[in-house]
Amino acid sequence: MELVPKVPSERVAQGLQWAAAGFILALAASCGVYGALVFVAGAGTFFLLRRTLSAADLRQEGALDRFECIAALVARAIAVTALVAFALGGTFARVFAMASFACAIGLTVVTLLRDRKRARFFERVYAGDDPEFRIERDDEARGFELLPPALSGTLTDAVIAHVSATSNYRTNGPRPLARVMRSFSKMRARLSKRRRTLTMTVVGTSAAWTLVLAGPFMLVRSQPPVARAASVAPACVDAVPYFEERLQSIPNVGRATLIAHGTSGEVVYVPKAGSKASFELDAEVLETARAIPCRDKLTLTIAQPRYVAFDVSAELAIEEGANETAVQRDAEEQVRALFQPDAHALDTQHFGFGATEKTFGYRVRHALRHVSGVKAVKLVVDGADREVPLEPTDFPTLKSLSIGVVR
Repeated sequence: MELVPKVPSERVAQGLQWAAAGFILALAASCGVYGALVFVAGAGTFFLLRRTLSAADLRQEGALDRFECIAALVARAIAVTALVAFALGGTFARVFAMASFACAIGLTVVTLLRDRKRARFFERVYAGDDPEFRIERDDEARGFELLPPALSGTLTDAVIAHVSATSNYRTNGPRPLARVMRSFSKMRARLSKRRRTLTMTVVGTSAAWTLVLAGPFMLVRSQPPVARAASVAPACVDAVPYFEERLQSIPNVGRATLIAHGTSGEVVYVPKAGSKASFELDAEVLETARAIPCRDKLTLTIAQPRYVAFDVSAELAIEEGANETAVQRDAEEQVRALFQPDAHALDTQHFGFGATEKTFGYRVRHALRHVSGVKAVKLVVDGADREVPLEPTDFPTLKSLSIGVVR
């Protein structure tokens, strides 16, 4: 009776930390006169990450994902130390630094694979596809306070329990194993946050390694070719995702996009919730868009969004044993969250303009199907079960929402 994936012993987690200390000392020793700088960089990174992790993740000791938390910390610390050692050390130090970086990448991959396996296990359990496990309210489990949390740094309100085939529910009942959150979307968000952090670590350190390795070949020549440097910029129509990212980073801008028309283009945006469009905000958005580098400069203007309100109603068929009130509440929260005019979402991505969405309806169905306890969805948009096409400047809004629950 093991939760997936199998939890390593505390000795393994402690061994990872000792291994990180050994790598940092070895990398520092291989750099000779620069060893002190390498040690300070590595040890400083390790203890800074550990302090941050201790405040956010290790506060609840004994969490079942403690190995993944420590593995992520160790991988980042070794990657940074190896990068500094490669930049300052000699031939031997560089070879050892590259081997250390490969170990850090391998540890990151192991962590991502374990989290992927854990996420799939939770998906089966919350969907009721694994008869050996079930989610119970924590107040129904005696001594639940003594159970370890399944994910560190989380506020739990339920337990995951093992259901024995030979036990009687009225006598023995399910055996609680760990504390969890009743909302699967919140559990998945916790795992997604760590996945994004590890992925960005790999991307960032790999980019830094690329710069260090390519540095000798990128030394400034006497006359750098101006025409070649100018041709590196992409076409504006190919840089729409970059336009969106830059524009949506402006304070008070929720969603934005670029609509290209040959040699001209329109910039359309909606303000964040609680903010309003203004002449000053229009000017800031347009100035930012015109400053974004691309090969074929477009003549840009501000276009006003067309808000399209939808009547959304859904009938949810729920699984046996699912709480109707909780499912309906979670479903309404998931759907209403889709319409928040914000590009930075935690659980699910919010709606964008028609230039990106193309049609309306599929994302609502996807969100409802992933609500814990839902096994089937019947969605009606504006009185019909269909996909509604969107124009490039159309931005979906919620006119009314009605969600029913049936067994």
